[in-house]
Amino acid sequence: MMPYGLYRYFKRKINPDLFTDNFLSFLDTIDKEDGIIVSSQAKSYDSIVSVEGLGYSGSGAVIDFLSEINVCYVLRDARTRTNNKNSNYELDFLRLSGGLFEFEHYLSGNNIYQNDALVNRFVDCLNTFPLFRCDKYIQKIFFKFLKDVLDLSIIDTNGVSPNYHLPHPNRKSSIFYLKNMSTEHYRQLCKNLLIEFFSYLNSEKKSILVMDQFLCDQEFDMERYKGYIPECKTIVVYRDPRDVYAFAVQQNVEWIAHNDVHAFIKWFEIMIRQFDLQSNDYLVVQFEKFVTDYPNESRRVLSYLGIDEKQHNENLKNSYFNPDISVKNVGIWKSSSMLQDDFEIISQRLGDYCFN
Repeated sequence: MMPYGLYRYFKRKINPDLFTDNFLSFLDTIDKEDGIIVSSQAKSYDSIVSVEGLGYSGSGAVIDFLSEINVCYVLRDARTRTNNKNSNYELDFLRLSGGLFEFEHYLSGNNIYQNDALVNRFVDCLNTFPLFRCDKYIQKIFFKFLKDVLDLSIIDTNGVSPNYHLPHPNRKSSIFYLKNMSTEHYRQLCKNLLIEFFSYLNSEKKSILVMDQFLCDQEFDMERYKGYIPECKTIVVYRDPRDVYAFAVQQNVEWIAHNDVHAFIKWFEIMIRQFDLQSNDYLVVQFEKFVTDYPNESRRVLSYLGIDEKQHNENLKNSYFNPDISVKNVGIWKSSSMLQDDFEIISQRLGDYCFN
């Protein structure tokens, strides 16, 4: 049940002193220099696009397609900043446990242990973020944010004051005291942080930033998202649940319930609990339709983002996303050796999401 960001932290054994040493250095120098001053004139992007999925739902197809558009900067291209081809560019610092969204639950709270655990989770989340570990300027952006939300920091307690709200309460850590502030004030600090972060990424002067799974874990709370990023747009990709089930069984995807068809259906229903196929707040794309009706569906995506079709780079067309290749991933359940009765049950229970 441990949040995936923390799992990666302990799995990779990332040096926990990375944050402490650099944060202390930042605090030591912040009064000696101008530090990070966010300007209202900072040039960010005209639109921030988050492409969301429901779990192996094919959101990568839309990400790949947008990689061929001249005005789009897809964040995964930033892997050259870290020289790590295996880096994961799903940015977790908004939505995961310890992310910016979770801070809202504690802004008016007086439980210092819960507040401390929250900030420690945020620190651990940052340490799993490749760009944070490798880029000093991005570190400063986040350090400035922490300086603005913290009342007091007691660095490196060596486990003498354990906090059992943390997964490893006795490991060397620091104690953080969170300021009391209004939601409006906090969101403004987050806006400043994100403006500076996005502006820094806009070295190519593109007008649209595209990211994978940036905003939600099946919450689809668009009002809150726009409180942080007023210019955000969201594309939600879903896939025929029969193919999701067949894939999960074939690949033994442990975080998808797949040992029993009824458990899978329950899992899928949880994933779509807040999802609205007819929503006007975000663009809904069915993976199978995007592949099999690519000309019309790709135009629909561009129209939603306000992009002229002429911005589709002729030299890049089908180099990132080729529907003629991806079509092999449509209807895999039909050739599956699994019981066809299971797929019939899924069709009956989740028919609105099946591709026919």
